Order: sequence, then C-alpha cells, then structure tokens
Amino acid sequence: MSKRELFIQYATSEVLYGKTTEYKYPNGSIPGYTRVPSSEELNKYFQAADVAQYDPAVHWCGIFQVYLLQKAGVTCQWDRAIANKLYYDDLEIVSGEQAKTGLQIGDIVRVKHNEHHLMVLDPVSKGFIRGVEGNAGGLQYPTLAMNWFGNAKSNIVEEIQHRYRVIV
Repeated sequence: MSKRELFIQYATSEVLYGKTTEYKYPNGSIPGYTRVPSSEELNKYFQAADVAQYDPAVHWCGIFQVYLLQKAGVTCQWDRAIANKLYYDDLEIVSGEQAKTGLQIGDIVRVKHNEHHLMVLDPVSKGFIRGVEGNAGGLQYPTLAMNWFGNAKSNIVEEIQHRYRVIV
C-alpha cells in the first residue's frame, strides 16, 4: 500500500475510531461523522508537531494532518504550516490558483477561513469540499469530522490557499 493510500485509510479510521455521532449530509445520501478525541489522542497529535501536549488555545487542524501523514510514513513537519523536512520531498506543495485545480482524494487543502486544513475525500472543481478534518468544532469544541457540513461556507474550492499532495 502506498503512503498516500495509508494516509487516506488512517484519516478516515481516525474519525471513526471510538464513539462517533452520525448524521446525514444535507442531500441525505452521504453519512457524516464527528467524534471528540480523548486528551491522550489530542496530546498524540500535538507531539507529532514537536509540542509536548495539547494546547486548547492552538488551532490544530494542520497538526492533525501532520500526525496522519507521519503515521503513514510521510516525512514532513509542522512549522506553523505543513512542510517537507530538509532533504525530503514527500509532499508536493502548491499555492494560489494552481492549488484549486485537479483536486484528488487524499489531498490536503488549506482554506482562507482561519487557515483551516482538511483532507479531500471527493475530487471537486468548485463549491463544497467533503473532507476529513481535525479541530472542526473550533477551539472550544475539539472535534474530528468526516463529511461534516458545519464548515460548508468556508471549506470550498474557491477559498483554497494551499494544496499538499503525497507524492511518494
């Protein structure tokens, strides 16, 4: 299995692990899920970013993606953004208009609203992006989500600033 396939598998299973809340996507056909991670899980995500423990004052959506990438064997780091480590090019990183085109399942995008990161589950060219995201409920409600429509106004192709794609 490739690192990209592992990343996708880990991202979806991380949301579905444990006690989830299920709801229906607005058109009723696609199930969505949310889950509140434990303190231990939150600490694990932050440790992947070289931070000792969860900090409730820090937005951690990108940190969550780095945790999943590293778990899949991708050599990357958190440096106030997702970044390749020195001498490694495991991720293709593009910005601007190029980041909004050719989305694939497993891409990570950062949208303008709060510089929020999510993994793409559905290749789309405009409108809402179905995805897997950490910190979906904001700082007050640490939540993992998949196909969550709560960020529908900001998780859209038109708001993408950066795209990260596993290339190894």
